[in-house]
Amino acid sequence: MKVYYVRHTITKETFEDISRQAPDYIFDGRAFNIHNEHMKMKSRLYYELPGIGIAVNEAWSDEDVLLKDVDSKEPIILIRFIIDENLYQESSGKSLGKSSPLGAQMYHTHNTLDVRIPANKWVRWIGIRVTANTWDQFTHGRWEELDKLMHNKEKWVIYEALTFQMEEYIRKIFKAQEEDEGMIGETLGNTILLLSDFFLQILKRKKENRKLGVLTADMEVLFEMKEYLLNQLTEPPTIAVLTKKFGMSRTRLLNNFKNVFGLPPHQFVLRAKYKEAYRLVRQTDQSLTSIAHNLGFSNIGHFTNGFKKEFGLTPSKLRNAK
Repeated sequence: MKVYYVRHTITKETFEDISRQAPDYIFDGRAFNIHNEHMKMKSRLYYELPGIGIAVNEAWSDEDVLLKDVDSKEPIILIRFIIDENLYQESSGKSLGKSSPLGAQMYHTHNTLDVRIPANKWVRWIGIRVTANTWDQFTHGRWEELDKLMHNKEKWVIYEALTFQMEEYIRKIFKAQEEDEGMIGETLGNTILLLSDFFLQILKRKKENRKLGVLTADMEVLFEMKEYLLNQLTEPPTIAVLTKKFGMSRTRLLNNFKNVFGLPPHQFVLRAKYKEAYRLVRQTDQSLTSIAHNLGFSNIGHFTNGFKKEFGLTPSKLRNAK
C-alpha cells in the first residue's frame, strides 16, 4: 500500500511528498499530474477565495493508496465530497461514495481521519479546507451550533448524503476542469453553491431536532451498524435488535447515530431505500411496482408519495424523463 501524508495547510509539501514516491509527476503550483503504469492522479488547486482552498482530485493506482492526515496546528475545517466510486475510512474500512447513501464528510483537522483509495478504481473527490477565522467571518455567529462545533477540539465528524442537486454541482465542477475558458469561474461558482447546499442540509437537522455533536461511541461500531442497516434494507432490524447486536443502550445508540449520520436508523434506512429506488427508476427498465416491492414498500401509493417528497417528482415522471 502506498502511503502519502496530507498537510492541509501546506499543499505544496503534500505534493512534494507524493512526487518523491511517484515518477513522472508535473506540478506547476496549481495543477499536479502523475501518469505512469502504476499510478495516475490529477489534482487542480484553487486559492482565489481568501481562507478557502479547493482541490479537485481524481486518482487511480494499481495498489491501495492511504492518505494520512497530518495534525494541523492551524484550526482548519475539512470537507470532502466523493462521487462515482468510494473512499474508505482506514480505521473501519467502511465506505463513503458510490455504494453508500453518504457522500460528504466534514471534520476538524485537529483530529486526523485517514482515508484509503482502493486499487484499480478511478476515484473522484473534492476537498475543501476552510480556516476557522474564515468560518467566523463568513457566519458572523448566525449558526451558533455549528460555530461551537467548529472550535471544539474533541473528536467529531459529520456525514451527509449527497442531494441530487449537490451531485449536479460536483459533476459541473469536474466538467469545468476539461475547459480552457471559464474553468476558474465555473469551479468557484459551483463550489460555493455546493457548500451552500451542504450546509443547508446540516442546518435542516436543527429544524428537525436532529443533533450535531461530539461522538461518545466508537466510530468503527457506528460504521458497522450503518453497513448492517444497508444490507437489511428490505427487512430492517428494530432498535432492540441493534442495541443487542452492537452492545449499546437505546439512548446512546440513537444519539450517536444521529450525531454522525444525521438521521435515526429507521429514517436513514428509508432515505437509502428511496435513493436506491431513484437509481433503479432512472437506470433500469424494472416496473415501478417491482422496484417498490423489492425494496420493501408494500403500498405503491405510500412509495410514490414518499418518493415525491424526497425528490420533488413522482417515480413515473422520472421514468418518463429518461
